[in-house]
Amino acid sequence: MIKQPVGSSLCGQCCLGEILFITLEESIKLVGHKHGTYTRELTPHFLGVSTKVKMGFPDKYSLCTVHYKEHKFKHWVLFNKECDGKDSIYDPCIGFWVTYENWVVAFGVTPRITSHVEIPTILKHK
Repeated sequence: MIKQPVGSSLCGQCCLGEILFITLEESIKLVGHKHGTYTRELTPHFLGVSTKVKMGFPDKYSLCTVHYKEHKFKHWVLFNKECDGKDSIYDPCIGFWVTYENWVVAFGVTPRITSHVEIPTILKHK
């Protein structure tokens, strides 16, 4: 699991690394920089093409944009709906998968998933 370096804007690169099972350094090389990322910079590496995000909460394994209303910033996470119906989140800030409920509690703010890009099942985390 990849943990985002404190104070960095590498959440997109961390999520891409998790999707592709590569290191953070390899992901940074793919993206080409160590700054915040846009959807168009991430999706070609796991979909083969650039695509726009879908609005709303996902119902499948997805790369998601999270808005923290209280802090007015955006953040990349991975979302997965398990077969048992439980939702889990990989957040690069903590560096591992947690249940959606525990993730919301851990931040003490109201994260809101506002958009997502579905990830092919073949790339699903283990």
